[in-house]
Amino acid sequence: MHQRKRTPDLNDRMSLPISILKNPSIVLRVEYEDQAVLFDPDTGAAYGINRTGMHIWSGLDAYHSLEDIRHHLDSVFDRLPEHLDRHIEDFIQELAARSLVTFGGR
Repeated sequence: MHQRKRTPDLNDRMSLPISILKNPSIVLRVEYEDQAVLFDPDTGAAYGINRTGMHIWSGLDAYHSLEDIRHHLDSVFDRLPEHLDRHIEDFIQELAARSLVTFGGR
């Protein structure tokens, strides 16, 4: 029987220095100013993201830690949600569950 590989839980690794890396196959297709789609041409899967998700995704080219992403969003937006770290973690977890990002050591 084939077992599904467990997606690493970001919370399991918060104490470790990790890098968040894009799946290089994924294509960002901007639909509107505040909406885009992450498309995997290998599987045909698509995942819709909002403006904040677009900034996180684009920022992963240069920023590979949760702290870096938080600072990047702080520089882009005037107001951020109270529990920003939790929102970022949830979004990254969703990307990882869909194989859009992976985690690596620093």
